[in-house]
Amino acid sequence: MRFEQTLVAVGLVEVYYREGRLDAAVGLVEEFLPILTSWGMHVEGLGMWMLFRDAVFRHATGRFALGEGAFRGMTLSFHRS
Repeated sequence: MRFEQTLVAVGLVEVYYREGRLDAAVGLVEEFLPILTSWGMHVEGLGMWMLFRDAVFRHATGRFALGEGAFRGMTLSFHRS
């Protein structure tokens, strides 16, 4: 279930992002990191999530544009791991 919840979280962040609800997207990626940590997520997975969190935050503050590939890349990375 944890794997599926992680993928749903990535998908929900993408939905928030596409709807322009950047505060909600940033909030979800921030909120989910301690959950991943409590589940014992491996270091590489936590690192990927932190990079994802930073990209969402940079977009929300107008310093970075997220493409569709960012969300697809996160999903594929978690599938592989």
